[in-house]
Amino acid sequence: MAAPVLQFKRGLLANLPGLRAGEPGFTTDSYDLYVGLTSETSTNKFFGSHRYWTKETTSTGSGVNLVEGTSNGSNYITLKSPDSLSSSGTYTLPATSGIVDGYYLQVASDGTLSWSDAGASGGSFTNSTLNGTTTVNGYLDATGADVNAGIVTVTDLYIDSTRVLYDDGSGITLAGIQTIDATTKNTLETILSLDPNDFDSLNVIGIATVGGIIDANGGLDVLGHSELDNVNVSGVITATNVVFGSGTAITQVDTDLSTVSGSHDTLASAKAIRDFVTTQVSGVGSSLSNLDLNFIGDSGTGAVNLSTQSFTIAGTANEIETSASSQTITVGLPDNVIIGAGLTVTGALDVNGGGTIDNVRIGVAADNEIDTSTGNLIIDSAGGTTTIDDELIVSGDVRINGNDIKASNGNTNITLTSNTLTTFAGDIKVTGNDIQASNGNVNITMTSNTLTEVKGDLKVTGNDIQSSTATALTLSGADVTVAGDLTVGGSDIKAADGTTALTLVNSTGAVTAANDLTVTGNLYVNGSTTQVNTTALTVEDRTIDLGIVNGAAPSSATTWDLGILFNYNSSGAKKSAVVWEHSDTRFKFASVLAADTNGTDNNTPQLTVTTFAPIEIGALWVTDCAGTSQVISCTGTERFLENITVDAGTF
Repeated sequence: MAAPVLQFKRGLLANLPGLRAGEPGFTTDSYDLYVGLTSETSTNKFFGSHRYWTKETTSTGSGVNLVEGTSNGSNYITLKSPDSLSSSGTYTLPATSGIVDGYYLQVASDGTLSWSDAGASGGSFTNSTLNGTTTVNGYLDATGADVNAGIVTVTDLYIDSTRVLYDDGSGITLAGIQTIDATTKNTLETILSLDPNDFDSLNVIGIATVGGIIDANGGLDVLGHSELDNVNVSGVITATNVVFGSGTAITQVDTDLSTVSGSHDTLASAKAIRDFVTTQVSGVGSSLSNLDLNFIGDSGTGAVNLSTQSFTIAGTANEIETSASSQTITVGLPDNVIIGAGLTVTGALDVNGGGTIDNVRIGVAADNEIDTSTGNLIIDSAGGTTTIDDELIVSGDVRINGNDIKASNGNTNITLTSNTLTTFAGDIKVTGNDIQASNGNVNITMTSNTLTEVKGDLKVTGNDIQSSTATALTLSGADVTVAGDLTVGGSDIKAADGTTALTLVNSTGAVTAANDLTVTGNLYVNGSTTQVNTTALTVEDRTIDLGIVNGAAPSSATTWDLGILFNYNSSGAKKSAVVWEHSDTRFKFASVLAADTNGTDNNTPQLTVTTFAPIEIGALWVTDCAGTSQVISCTGTERFLENITVDAGTF
């Protein structure tokens, strides 16, 4: 959508007037934005200026400017963001001022700032040396610190803002330490006073890699995900109860399944499982190589040794075929099946691909049927002759693909030309008076030498109906051409149902259409008045020309007004109109029109608007000095101005 241009009221700060409530004003010298409140200068509200911030660029961060007093100069101090940030953050100022000599702002991990005494316990000791005994009850940042003497008692220890050691009352917990190497081991011994051979009180959270030896005589509690890679156990590990993650504790490994108790707290050895299988499967004995698969056919039996032999399912050529793939054996019929003896089909036989069947006999008595209700029956003699040696009864239509119907001696009696002509070589003789349809009703009755009566419609497949001397009517599709004049003896021309369609007045030649009248060509009315007395008028023309003179555009200058007038009654008869006003050269919309005299020359009518009408539209386009563009649009339930400059002026 093309946006409009909206310009605030603007001017020098010294000229800033009292702005009305909600009216904006912009100072072009100090770049300040004000909004009015009471139309008085003293109540104008200041809303901002670029002087109080610096905007970020592609490489530098933005900042907030703290400006000195205007009488002292234009200098300022900027609180600036870093040029690059890994993520967004928030710093929350303390609720109280806390301005005391020696205090500093301390930031917590959530970005909350608080006042802290540099001499109190806790604090930051980055790149510092801690000598003697130092007790830290709060936060200790020991990055770069050298702990070279004495004992440091630590409640919470953070490394690079990560909490790695703390005591929550249940013992010392290490979190996030990935490797306990020789250096870390010595540090733990010195600082934490831990026995290097007894880590009973050590709780490791996360993934821990232990480079030395763990003595877990007192129990090893590993929370979370632990990896023990390359564990070398030279002796025997004795475990009373082994639990894998969760579930039942394993107490022993059984070597004899014949007396197994069925309890879930024991495991079976590999040899015990093999011995159990060889004794339970019949005929195997002490070796699995004696295991056979026995099978029985319609005749005969067989066996396959599962250790040394394969089981084969074979088909019979031209009758049954088999194929094997992965775990599937497929048994089916070949494309060409040969049946050596008779074939009895008790259901339907479907030969879709075509086949050759000699000497087919259908039934032996009564009615025998070839059913083609869902398809076509083709008897192809391949250029020969198809002979039916008895009566042929056809219940439906007969279609002859050739042109001729011949007599028994081969002579052509009837020649058929598709959709145009049927030629009889000889006469057609009807011994009775009637020609009947298939249902027995009489279609044509003939009285010798006098009258032929057609009971229904008469269809002529040719084009002409002739009198004894010439063509009287010519038929072309649905059209009928009368070769001579058409004289109507009465006053009416009626439709097929007897309804009068046209009434002819003999004395004047006037024609009255009793119902609809359709003119497929042009309609010219040369009278002085055209009046349409209908409740609705439908016009398919794309344009309506007004002001035409004798069927053409005016050939001389005109001063008349043009318009479309609408009649209505509101406390009397009135007219509204859409008018082209010649003298003003513009269109006008009238809710009340004062004059609408009919035109008789190049100066009339002159249309005068008494009351102008409002206009309701969905959108508005304007073509003017700026070209053609939309100026009013609507989306959803909102209206928009487009390509419009709304200028509030200057001060």
